[in-house]
Amino acid sequence: MVARRKIDFHSPAPRKTALKGEQFEQNITKRGRASQGKKKDKYPVGPWVLGLFLFVVVGSAVLQIIASAQRGTRESAMAIGPVETATTSRGQAMESDGERRKALLHNMYWYRTRWAEEEVKLLELAKPDEISSADEEGLTSQHYLGHTAVRDAIEALHMQPSRGHPIKVLDIGGGLGSTVRHMASNLPYLKGISVDISESFANLAEQIDRKECASYREGSSTKYIAADIFNTTQATLGGPFDYGVSLLCFCHMDSKRTLLDKVKELLQPAPPRQSCDLYFEDLVLLHRNGVREADREALRDVVACPALCTVEEYRAELESVFGKDSIKLLDCDRTTRDWKVFTKSRFAIFEKNFDRHVSVHGEDIASAYRTFYGTTADLFDRGVIGGIRVVLSVLANLFHIFPLHPMRVLDRSLLLLGMAMLFHAAYRMNAQVEHTAVAELNTEMPASEVEEDTMGTAFVVTVALESIIGAAVAFVAVIGDFKPIRLSDQKTHMSWDSLNARPSFILYKKDSAARQLLQDAVKKSMDSGRICQPPKA
Repeated sequence: MVARRKIDFHSPAPRKTALKGEQFEQNITKRGRASQGKKKDKYPVGPWVLGLFLFVVVGSAVLQIIASAQRGTRESAMAIGPVETATTSRGQAMESDGERRKALLHNMYWYRTRWAEEEVKLLELAKPDEISSADEEGLTSQHYLGHTAVRDAIEALHMQPSRGHPIKVLDIGGGLGSTVRHMASNLPYLKGISVDISESFANLAEQIDRKECASYREGSSTKYIAADIFNTTQATLGGPFDYGVSLLCFCHMDSKRTLLDKVKELLQPAPPRQSCDLYFEDLVLLHRNGVREADREALRDVVACPALCTVEEYRAELESVFGKDSIKLLDCDRTTRDWKVFTKSRFAIFEKNFDRHVSVHGEDIASAYRTFYGTTADLFDRGVIGGIRVVLSVLANLFHIFPLHPMRVLDRSLLLLGMAMLFHAAYRMNAQVEHTAVAELNTEMPASEVEEDTMGTAFVVTVALESIIGAAVAFVAVIGDFKPIRLSDQKTHMSWDSLNARPSFILYKKDSAARQLLQDAVKKSMDSGRICQPPKA
């Protein structure tokens, strides 16, 4: 009896089932991968928020452009003849004047470096083991009144470092570094960083520091950097800083506005500190009108101060850059009197010892110092120039006060916009309350009627709306996303996360269960013989 072959009419079924299973698995995988990509917010920011944001950004940009144009006009009007007109900004100076100033500064650095090197050699011969801060006071201090000026800075800035509260000080235009060395010799737990454009000054300062560092107080140290402050950053100098100091350096710059903007950038405080105090001394013109051409040339070619401004102009620039409430001290009268006496006495002492200086340093260097000291004393004596001492606070930007670094730019902008709206609503309410109080004093109407008249329904509604909208905008910026937590994120993602959310847990389980049922049915059919096994390769 011939065995009848069992005919299976469902032979293509295993292949179709396998293809269906693979396609189903690919669909699940694609859906999972697609869900891991960047998704759009479920609740996007409304058009009204975008409109407010654009209004603030565009408005501030327009105001900044207008202010820049007005500032340029004011600087042009403030120029004193051809000297300051040619040196109003670093990029607008004429090439001939720029080369002349560069050669002048190079010559000044050269003869001052040579002078200090010879004096330090003589000091090392007298004290080969150790040099103190007091020993170098008359040799390396390139500002007026020597260490008295440094002590004035310490007192004005209220420096009180300790083990639990160390401080970091930046000396801008530190020259040979005598300022930070004197601070380190008298204050504990202080790190003084001196930056100057002259590399020869920085090298000589390090040489002196090796002889003097043994006298520093506990926890104090110094560092000397040769760099142009206009081409450096706070991080490069080792910031952020607690205090800033500059003694007779700003007067050699061409543009006060460019300089002050850079100083503000370098001294920007870091959280949680909200301000960094700056003490500086500088030269000013006592009167802009009546300055002779010979005096302009002396300021430019001998003293190397091409763009001095008056006290009023200096105050205006400081308030424009740092804010009206930033200036804590601006003294001109006492500073000018002290410096007038000092420069006259310094020149007299130098004249008395001129033969000694010629024998030690040579006639060229001694004559250069003689001209410099004599010209400065004469300008002070005739009332052409004076001096100022300034203490001001460099306030932190809002971006530095609030921990906004992990946020997106849009979130930061929305947060600031919302806060501005809340502050404006509070300001309006406070002003209206004051207006109501004044109205009650100046009228015989009952208080209830006065309040109803000055604080009407429209005012209350607008203030309430502004407060609600501002709070909502700030809330949107802080929260960022209102999507609920996915069921699949309950174990691994305990925060609201829309960018990396996985597929829905319920849908995934349903698909997984259906796939398992299909696989079980196929396996059972194959075991029972209802579906033939696929041919083996």
